[in-house]
Amino acid sequence: MDIDLRKYLQQNHNKLTWKERIQIAYDIILALRRIHEENAIHRDLHSGNIL
Repeated sequence: MDIDLRKYLQQNHNKLTWKERIQIAYDIILALRRIHEENAIHRDLHSGNIL
């Protein structure tokens, strides 16, 4: 993948519907849940390192 979430949001912030915005947030929540289920820790979570 050539783009991270930060760049994607910068390029598409006016084009995203509320449904798409909520889906992005939900996908991040599910990913974090999975990380925590594995007892892993992500110590530098921000939009620039979410693919």
